[in-house]
Amino acid sequence: MYPNTSCSDLRDAENVLVSVCAFPEAPPKLKALGEACMAGAECASAVCCQAKVTAGLECATSTTCLQEVGGRCQKDAQCRSGDCSGEEGMASWCNTTCTVDADCGVNPLGSVKNRCTLGSEGIQVCFPGCSSYDDSVCQNYGAGATCSATASEWFVCSY
Repeated sequence: MYPNTSCSDLRDAENVLVSVCAFPEAPPKLKALGEACMAGAECASAVCCQAKVTAGLECATSTTCLQEVGGRCQKDAQCRSGDCSGEEGMASWCNTTCTVDADCGVNPLGSVKNRCTLGSEGIQVCFPGCSSYDDSVCQNYGAGATCSATASEWFVCSY
């Protein structure tokens, strides 16, 4: 008999003894890093995300997943939008252009709505949301980042 197999003896309609055995299913083979996926349960790393701007979902580690708007970054390649707002190598946040707040999503570090506001280059961009002068979320973006009110009285992290 095979290991982990359960069998039962049954009689069919003609009273003939029949053995019915259940063989355990082999566990699904988990996918390796870089293989396409739809959910973390498919991956040996338990993480399925977009890890490259030009690719779809793949098995990855949490540190290789692309960040959403407001996510911490040090270079453009770490952001789903392909735009890290700071200088290369300096802590900052993932950014994108916008027309309304809804384009900006929620700050993944503070669970506060990101805000669409006029940036220093004269275009509307997303800034990570924060709570009423609470600098704790903004400190994730490096020295000098503080929580301040916008002209529309929302609070965002800025330098």
